[in-house]
Amino acid sequence: MDGSSSNLFAIDNQRVDVAFLADTSTSLDCDAMKLWSERVILTVPKEHKLAKIDEVRWNDLLDQTLLETDRSGNEELGLRIRMRFEEAGRYPHVRSHSIGQESLISLVAMGWGLTLVAEAMTALHVPGIVYRPMVDEAVTFSAVWLRENSNPALRHLLAMARAMSAVHAAR
Repeated sequence: MDGSSSNLFAIDNQRVDVAFLADTSTSLDCDAMKLWSERVILTVPKEHKLAKIDEVRWNDLLDQTLLETDRSGNEELGLRIRMRFEEAGRYPHVRSHSIGQESLISLVAMGWGLTLVAEAMTALHVPGIVYRPMVDEAVTFSAVWLRENSNPALRHLLAMARAMSAVHAAR
């Protein structure tokens, strides 16, 4: 069960009130509120040929090794990678690791391959890497909750999330 599925399952079974998920579809019993979007960013070793271009296209990645995490909560980006390459009919070499996104970035710095991250990860400064945006690719983050959940704390949290999202969008 992937991260979104397990989070939606927890919501459906009223184990959690809300989940904040990336690029997710909801079940029929859930509501979702889009909060913000971030560009999808390629993490590249500083001396790599793709470090020299301003924006990266999916075709630029076909002869590359891509690193991904198999940890729960990061499946949507992996699915997106596979979908984009399925459209092209060709696939890069994808290596999956049981480590977090930050550790993947360290592997990129060591020359093990490249990885895709949401733009917020670019705040992480790792010597020897650069970040390059993917052309026309963004990830959308949403709050998801059970439609029939009447918890007043949930309504307050959603109101705060909506307000913070509006401030972020205004920047």
